[in-house]
Amino acid sequence: MPPELPVNRAAWIFLLLLLAISACVVWISTSGDHQVDSASKPPAAPSEQAREGPSELSAPVSSSEAAEERVSVETATAEAAEADGATALAEPVGTALRGRVELELDDGSISTTATGRLDVNFWTGNRGQSSEVEVADGAFELPLGGDAAGADRIELRSGNFDELLAMAIEDQDYQLPADRELVFRLRLVQPFLLEVRDAATGVPLAGVDIAEGEEYRSHPGLRPRLIVQGAVSPVRVPQVDLPAWERAAGRSNWLVRADGYAWEPVGVDIAGAGRVVELVPGGEVVVDVTGMPAQERLYLAVYADTGAGFLTEELIRGDGRHRLSGLKAGSVSARVQRGEWFTSPRVFGSAQGQLVPGMPLQLEVIVDAAAGEEAPRFDFALQVDVPAAWARSELRVSGELIDSPSGEESDWDLTSSDGDELNSGLRRFSFELEQELGGDWFLEFPSLGWRSGIVVDHSGLYSIHAPEPGTVLLEVVDELTGAAPEGVGVSWYSVYTGPSDGWSHESTEALDEPGQYRFVAPVGEIAISVFAADRGFDLEHFTVVPGEQRLEYRLPPRQGIRLRALHGEVVVNPTDWSWIPKLERLPDDGGDGDVGGAGYMEGAALAMLVDEPGRFRVTIPDINGYKPVEPVEVQIALGEMVDVDIQVEPKD
Repeated sequence: MPPELPVNRAAWIFLLLLLAISACVVWISTSGDHQVDSASKPPAAPSEQAREGPSELSAPVSSSEAAEERVSVETATAEAAEADGATALAEPVGTALRGRVELELDDGSISTTATGRLDVNFWTGNRGQSSEVEVADGAFELPLGGDAAGADRIELRSGNFDELLAMAIEDQDYQLPADRELVFRLRLVQPFLLEVRDAATGVPLAGVDIAEGEEYRSHPGLRPRLIVQGAVSPVRVPQVDLPAWERAAGRSNWLVRADGYAWEPVGVDIAGAGRVVELVPGGEVVVDVTGMPAQERLYLAVYADTGAGFLTEELIRGDGRHRLSGLKAGSVSARVQRGEWFTSPRVFGSAQGQLVPGMPLQLEVIVDAAAGEEAPRFDFALQVDVPAAWARSELRVSGELIDSPSGEESDWDLTSSDGDELNSGLRRFSFELEQELGGDWFLEFPSLGWRSGIVVDHSGLYSIHAPEPGTVLLEVVDELTGAAPEGVGVSWYSVYTGPSDGWSHESTEALDEPGQYRFVAPVGEIAISVFAADRGFDLEHFTVVPGEQRLEYRLPPRQGIRLRALHGEVVVNPTDWSWIPKLERLPDDGGDGDVGGAGYMEGAALAMLVDEPGRFRVTIPDINGYKPVEPVEVQIALGEMVDVDIQVEPKD
């Protein structure tokens, strides 16, 4: 038998080679993964402990400190990545906004892991565009495209987190493109507490319902948080929106009730700590409706015969039984009507009864089509005499019924060509209208820029005379330089002498000559509005005479301040109209107090203009979350805009 050792030795050698190759492959793979992980791993958050729980943050980190820490971390990471042949950021700088949200909670702690939505504004000059960005685990990223395309700065407005409203601690303003991570600071709006009790016993009630007031259903915006404190435990009501102007007014209307009790309107004072709401027992009205017109939808409404008036309504179709609950006791009427309660609707049938709490009131309403018959209609004609000086070959007339006895709305739009020449130097246009509703009609003559009102209360002919025109050549010059200013718009409107006649607002276009504008207006007093892009607008009254006349308007020089309140490099509250600085002329300069408190935005600055040069004091009111600042005095020369930057510091 031949020896087997050489064969076994060869097999062992081959096996050892395979093991060596495998070990090399594993080592190379592990080393490569380690290098990639080191290069691609994002920089650690400045406050890693804060992510473990909001209570561990004893004090908020200032925006400037956080920014410096972020910049240093990102710079070191970028240098390390460049050394390893990798890129620190997933996208080139300037193509996306990256940032974090620090959310101040009710107990004063800071959460850095909030999830929700931010409402932001992108600004391109003075033009703003609203947008939203989702926040996940305290971070957000928003590509600089779409709404943000071409924007030069971003402004944080507010946010929603877990259906609760959060407002910016400061209206933070960042210039774009941003080359570093942004940090937005927000604070949850303090909850408004409603303690709901029985009006007779004072016992707290559970099972509370809240509905938004009727007048707020169609308004988007920002609404406060509500907490209903019942007998068992507080209930958080999902946040609903309230318009910004209503937020500034500090009021919101809600309807509150509990089981077995009537709805009660409640005014919510956003700045207040809460209020007690006392409810009275409510009742239910059960209405059987018969005789409904086929395929027609009408309103079933319930009114209190004394006191509050309208109580509730719902849209119904066809015969049937309807239940309306949560109504205050007393004498009530159920009505079937066309149109909602505030439109003076026509009533097709009604029934009355006494509502007692705990006992449903049974009513029956029989719909009678004749009872809801329309108000009288009229066949009438319009005859409009226009002075030949208008030199118009076509007259357009449009009408809108603004106050009809029937409550029904209507409108029409007619066109007549040429018209008939009259010996008196007039051109007559005639219109015939059939079966139009009577009432107070508002007529417009767009081709003449004139409007008039008539009351149609009978059939027949209605005559209207358009007034005589005059031609105005207006020249606008800069009062300081005497030259024609650029970026000027001119419009005019009549000064009304009565409620029925007047001239509509008309804009004019510049002629070939700079600063010159020509328009046709009615004889008599008119107001001319001159708007300049760099100095707001002004109004002057002039008297138009027959024929052609030349008028000159001297545009006042642009002088005042451009004001910014800054926290570091961040602009604070640039568009919060509850934050309006005061501009006062100093007494030793002939001043007698406040000369201005409004202005308009120029980029990130608030421009405030003055009529005359001199020495002024600028006072900034207390800004929420910031220490008060001392007033600043400035000297404004003729035609000069002074830049005023005031540094503010957060409160301790």
